Amino acid sequence: MKIEVKNIVFKSIPRDAITSPYEGRVFIEGKHAANCEKDGITGKLSIDPVDEYGRKLLHWTATALQEPYRDLPARRKGKQLNMPTIEGTIERLVQEHITRPAVKVTNLGTERYQRTHLVYGKPGSSVFSLLLPSPPLFRLLENPLLFNELARIIRERIVAELRPGEQLLNTNIPQSVWQLAGLKAPQYAPVEKNGKPIGKGLSP
Repeated sequence: MKIEVKNIVFKSIPRDAITSPYEGRVFIEGKHAANCEKDGITGKLSIDPVDEYGRKLLHWTATALQEPYRDLPARRKGKQLNMPTIEGTIERLVQEHITRPAVKVTNLGTERYQRTHLVYGKPGSSVFSLLLPSPPLFRLLENPLLFNELARIIRERIVAELRPGEQLLNTNIPQSVWQLAGLKAPQYAPVEKNGKPIGKGLSP
């Protein structure tokens, strides 16, 4: 069954947030079935059906998502499988919506983009790529509790795209974030031993 998330609105990020709060409308097979809301402090995703038919659509969809996995050998042996869920599908769709595709920029310095974008490419090259996370990078850097989310965006959207000789060029990101993302030293811009970035990157 086709699931869509529309009218996604991101809310202001509380100081003690662990993720980006948002709300949106969940459509199943073109029908507005539910509203969803992500709590930035607890990380919990709430899904509220708009009516009884919406509740049934959610139930049918949850069943359809897990049906292909019900007869797998591991499940028959009593082992726990990582079954797909509506919550997981909504989270994936929201991330696909907010994390814009990377674009290439030519003959412009990287410094002007570092406050808002993740910048990657070959050091010293006049051509590099930009990825605009949502919220923008400086908002993610404002709160250390959001470092895990920033690391996830880097890991899922950029690491696999890095070619030999390329690296993350941001000099305004703490080394701890690079480590959370699983990057090795040649894959990110150098930082000082105390964890503070060096270079001309803009601080948030």
